[in-house]
Amino acid sequence: ATVVVRDQGRQIVASMHSGDGEDGTLNIPLADGSYLLSTSARGYGTATLPVTAPSQGLRVGLTPGGTLVIESPRDLRGRARLLQPDGEEYVQCWCNGMADIDLSGRRTTVEHITPGSYTLEVLEGEEVVARAPVTLREGQTTTVPID
Repeated sequence: ATVVVRDQGRQIVASMHSGDGEDGTLNIPLADGSYLLSTSARGYGTATLPVTAPSQGLRVGLTPGGTLVIESPRDLRGRARLLQPDGEEYVQCWCNGMADIDLSGRRTTVEHITPGSYTLEVLEGEEVVARAPVTLREGQTTTVPID
């Protein structure tokens, strides 16, 4: 798993990787204050939640999430992204910090997205060429048509 802690200005203040420790505990030393903690692991959706330091015993649950399918009658190239309700990009894995979805033709499938409501944006270069609301549910596939 990868854990990233961001301050109120959304700057990363800690980034740690946990191994396969016996109890799964990961200790992150932080100055007193409020933070956003994001946890991701291969095969699971990313979980982001507000935390306050000092704190002890925080348990973060990850789920396999849902699957997003982007379909188009034309050959899509470029990238897409999911925006959360707060306008921030959904990061699939903080292990590499990548939020972009590489579009690969008429059908692109993205697995393990945390359930919730998003705005899908399709970009060509830096220009948004399509935008659509999308709701992902645990264990379900959601298909979004892009003209």
